[in-house]
Amino acid sequence: MNSKKEKLENIMSIVFYPVILLSTIFISTYAILNNMDLGKVYGYYLIGLVTILVFTEQFHPIKSEWKINRKLLFRRDLPYMLLGGATLGLANFIVGYFLITFSMNNSHSLWDMPIIFDFLLSLLLIDFLWYWYHRLCHENKSKVGNFLWNVHVAHHLPKQVYVLMHAVSHPLNTLIARGIMTIPLFILGFSAEVVFLVNIFMNLQTMISHYNVNIRAGFLNYFIIGSELHRYHHSTNPKESKNYGSVLTVWDHLFGTFYYKPKRLPKYLGVSNPENYPDETEIVKIITMPFSKVNG
Repeated sequence: MNSKKEKLENIMSIVFYPVILLSTIFISTYAILNNMDLGKVYGYYLIGLVTILVFTEQFHPIKSEWKINRKLLFRRDLPYMLLGGATLGLANFIVGYFLITFSMNNSHSLWDMPIIFDFLLSLLLIDFLWYWYHRLCHENKSKVGNFLWNVHVAHHLPKQVYVLMHAVSHPLNTLIARGIMTIPLFILGFSAEVVFLVNIFMNLQTMISHYNVNIRAGFLNYFIIGSELHRYHHSTNPKESKNYGSVLTVWDHLFGTFYYKPKRLPKYLGVSNPENYPDETEIVKIITMPFSKVNG
């Protein structure tokens, strides 16, 4: 009986991600070809994706200690989710709905290229910008780097990874991230369809990146950042905590920060020097930390 269960779970771990990815491609393609309201499709897609991921995560966690902790639910998770989730939701609504709507005037792809090329170009561009912002947060020790790290560190203090942890973030970090990932596309004149595709695909990958379920992307791990790679980014081991890209691995490959050990999990998650920071339940101190003299 156990062997059958293990075999089924093994199959699901291989099939789940391709099914989600192909479903996302189908939904986004169908919406574009049928001239649907892309802002609404985007919103409904996010609700459906989060519901599926959170539900399955509760029954098949890859590590039970990485699940949402009941003891800390009210002291840490809910405050973070309310603050980070509200900010993320507002930012997503603004950039995902309004910019998609305002971009409707850009009905043709940039430089008259097919939409798939615009999509790949825009993804490379914004992931490049995110990569260097993200790496600066982690590795730069200047005043600017320390400020950015103290803005970003709220996302690294939790010792777990789970889907809703995607919303655990300082409001400034959320706004910077969403700005980097969307505003350049709008300024450069990419079409609404491209903005829609980029946002829906990036949200898929960032949600999957924090998914506490044993899903395997196989060879795609060398091209796309998902849970198998991003877990290392949250490792307390500095040698493992790389993979600064948001969606693509190309910049990590080019700049020597790609880290991947198949079928192995990081031992501990969080920050390597927790004594330098407020306790993860001290939300107010963490939010005000970038404006204090605390330097991690």
